[in-house]
Amino acid sequence: MTLLILSITFRLYAGVVKDYYELVQFFKHTDYAYHAFEVLKIQLYNHVESMELQGNVLFIEKSSIVPGRTIRLLQRDRRLIFVFEGGTIQEVCHDVTKVNMRREGQVLYIELVFPSVTYERGFYIAP
Repeated sequence: MTLLILSITFRLYAGVVKDYYELVQFFKHTDYAYHAFEVLKIQLYNHVESMELQGNVLFIEKSSIVPGRTIRLLQRDRRLIFVFEGGTIQEVCHDVTKVNMRREGQVLYIELVFPSVTYERGFYIAP
């Protein structure tokens, strides 16, 4: 009888721990996505002269008052990064499985795929 109670208790505990781990992963990836979209919003809406999407790489041309005028947004390994003119790299998001970018009219859609969840956000791009 004691063995049965211990077995049931262990299974319940293991289930709770597994659910807790999955929930922590979900919240972690949600936080990564929120932060990435906020950083992208700042870069996409400040001092931008032009943008061009080639495949899954976004080329951003900033105004002449900004150092590092040319910026590329791309995925490298499991990271979403900005590569600035001169080679400086800024990590925007990590632990991302896949990044999909597409442009429909004047809206740029960026989808971040994580192991536990997928988020997509649209950014209005002025012509």
